[in-house]
Amino acid sequence: MSFHASAQDITLQSADRLHLLTANLRKMDGTYSISQLNLDTCIGNNDGNFEWGGENFSHSMPLGEVELVFEGDDHQPILHAFLKKMDGERKEARINLAERIGNEDGKFVFSRLVLFIFV
Repeated sequence: MSFHASAQDITLQSADRLHLLTANLRKMDGTYSISQLNLDTCIGNNDGNFEWGGENFSHSMPLGEVELVFEGDDHQPILHAFLKKMDGERKEARINLAERIGNEDGKFVFSRLVLFIFV
């Protein structure tokens, strides 16, 4: 299950090169627990584009130039940043965190496969 449908207080905490997705995630028993995921462990930069399964996307952008925005009627969690391309230019990039980050009993999990949400 995509995490944002079962989460409260979703934030992106940034310090130096560390970008932690933090939220209170609902567990199977209905209670909530605080969970964190370092986004640099599952998202990389491929010539100015975010790339699932990569690492260290933040190493190719200026400090503090990343933002988590909730978009659309269903409040999809979209990460925005200006990433460096191979030619040195910067490019605006965005990635929907709900595509690959889920909630497994109150803990963030990264899936290498696209998560499907059935409504």
